[in-house]
Amino acid sequence: MSFLTNEKLVIVGAGGMIGSNMAQSVLTLGLTPNVCLYDIFEPGLHGVANEIAQCGFPGANITWTTNPEEAFTGAKYIISSGGAPRKEGMTREDLLKGNCKIAAEFGENIKKYCPEVKFVVVIFNPADVTALTALIHSGLKPNQLTSLAALDSTRLQQALALEFGVQQDKVTGAHTYGGHGEQMAVFASKVKIDGKPLSEMNLAADRWEEIKHTSRCRLEERQRKPLILEYPVPHHQHFRSWSDEKSYQKEMSSDWHFLFCASYPTSI
Repeated sequence: MSFLTNEKLVIVGAGGMIGSNMAQSVLTLGLTPNVCLYDIFEPGLHGVANEIAQCGFPGANITWTTNPEEAFTGAKYIISSGGAPRKEGMTREDLLKGNCKIAAEFGENIKKYCPEVKFVVVIFNPADVTALTALIHSGLKPNQLTSLAALDSTRLQQALALEFGVQQDKVTGAHTYGGHGEQMAVFASKVKIDGKPLSEMNLAADRWEEIKHTSRCRLEERQRKPLILEYPVPHHQHFRSWSDEKSYQKEMSSDWHFLFCASYPTSI
């Protein structure tokens, strides 16, 4: 298996769902064989490391550690989803307090252990602010660090595709601006549905407001509902709820066979 580079890539928060998916994606895409998985939660990290190793990627050199010095030293690329998720009842501002502290520590680890890193991606929320915090504390140049940027826009694109029954990539010009939440700006003037301007699609004004609201507040609405995941299960039982942790643990100890490893999602 050929890789784009042999340089070390660190995935911070690798014990969570996003981090574990990133690890698999890096190896599937052949970006680098040298991947270090880092997380402060050892049981989850150990589980992900085993899952990735058992995928049997040819040429992969997977290491894992809970020690930041071991993880960051020699790293040339870093992807971090290592923030805390937003819990029920928390505002974006509440999340900001804890995750900015994590972002500052993350930046300090970069400065201390891998100042020669080439590029860093921050994807824990609020991503715009945590990325800036990490940048300031890392001492890196602005063009060396970026954050998750397009998710709100793709949510708007998805909502419009569902509304008009078209393939999602047929919706163009669906862009949002500003931080996630009620203050986020959503414009219709550049949106096209399969090449046709949104203004010509006879979308009712109140329905457009509903779609905009959903794009802005999807996180808050999702947190008020139990998490439902759809995946193949025996006897055509298509949906299971993971909102009940005891039920989840019982299922995990049964003879069910899971095709993936997942944890509670980070807030987006």
